Amino acid sequence: MQIKLTLEPRQPFAIPLSYHYQIQSAIYHLLNVNPDYAHFLHDTGYGSTSSRFRLFTFGGLSGKCRIVGKEMQIEGRITLEIRSISEEFCKILKQALLEREEFRLFDQTLSVRMIEVGEKHVTAERVSIVTRSPIVVKCSDEAGKTIYYAPHDAEFLPLLQNNYIRKYAACFGTEPEGGILLLPQNQPRKVVTRCKGIWVTAYHGKFLLIGKPESLDLLYQTGLGSKNAQGFGMFDIIDD
Repeated sequence: MQIKLTLEPRQPFAIPLSYHYQIQSAIYHLLNVNPDYAHFLHDTGYGSTSSRFRLFTFGGLSGKCRIVGKEMQIEGRITLEIRSISEEFCKILKQALLEREEFRLFDQTLSVRMIEVGEKHVTAERVSIVTRSPIVVKCSDEAGKTIYYAPHDAEFLPLLQNNYIRKYAACFGTEPEGGILLLPQNQPRKVVTRCKGIWVTAYHGKFLLIGKPESLDLLYQTGLGSKNAQGFGMFDIIDD
């Protein structure tokens, strides 16, 4: 399910370009309308002890905003899309938005002017996609250091596959039959951003995504790669 918000600030303001954590925090704040669920999602999540997922993602801000130096100037109405495969997540989030009619971003309060709920699903086995928010593929070495991989790296697809398999199992309680392929269709663009005090390397681009429709739909609703609940890995389907 997709929830698209139209938000309006009370006055123009500026935010850092690394605003992922603040949006994630605003989402959890809204979910606190149901404290039990908010606690479960934040502290536990879906899946096994070793593979926990929040099963939601969100894209970047768009609309009446512009980049000035290292800041985004928000000058009027903006939009934000949030997706999840969890009906409970979407129901609670929509309820909170209707009750509160506001969205907190940094120290600013934005009025919720419109809530659009979508039911788009992937039904094909091959789709051309473009990233709405960049894809993170990573692992930790023996020393615990995080290593990020680019789409041309040999480790990229196996790690992406592993993340998808664990995500599928967290959602459906069983491993999928068959994997996925993600094939670059242009030169991916590297993005380095700071999230919760950590530098994260991710990649924007156009790709061909191949797999069973059920699997591709899961990824459409929850995101590709890691850190989806921090605003990474959302993509749109485009015409070939």
